[in-house]
Amino acid sequence: MKQVAGLEYVKAKNIMATAQNCFLSYNGILSEETLDQFGQKLRQYMCGIPLPPKQQLRAFSLYVEIMQNMIRYGSEVVHLTAPNGNDPSYGMLAISHENDAISIVSGNYVTHQQAELLRQRLDMLSALTSDELRQLFMKTIRQPLATSSKGANLGLIQIMRRSSSPPQYLFDPAENGAMFFTIRVISY
Repeated sequence: MKQVAGLEYVKAKNIMATAQNCFLSYNGILSEETLDQFGQKLRQYMCGIPLPPKQQLRAFSLYVEIMQNMIRYGSEVVHLTAPNGNDPSYGMLAISHENDAISIVSGNYVTHQQAELLRQRLDMLSALTSDELRQLFMKTIRQPLATSSKGANLGLIQIMRRSSSPPQYLFDPAENGAMFFTIRVISY
């Protein structure tokens, strides 16, 4: 059976597809405006559930990092152009409250090359301890930004640091040679 990040493929698919108690979901074009609007709804919902403030902050941080990664690095299978002339990213997001945890499942299109780089990076980051992740974060934040970079290369490191357990992820073949990248993170 095909293996994905140490999980059987079918098991990973079922885990990704069954977000119980989903209270916020989105499927469509991603933008900073989408991030802001759904961020406000997420904050409103979390105010009504009995979770420690630190956990709520961690969950919100995970949401922001995931959305920013999808917006900046997503690959569009069907070419669309936004009113501002940019090529928008397309993705999906589902946030659920399960027991004492906030679960965030997201998915977006990436190229085969991006998928391979993501897989390598996620595997490498998953093998690090929390102290090693902190050290890598500090090292990365001190490095100058590459002119071709869309960010500071801290998103996946921050996702690993803030997630209560290593993220689960998979890559599915999609139309036009792209891959659909799905990731699930949990905040306890």
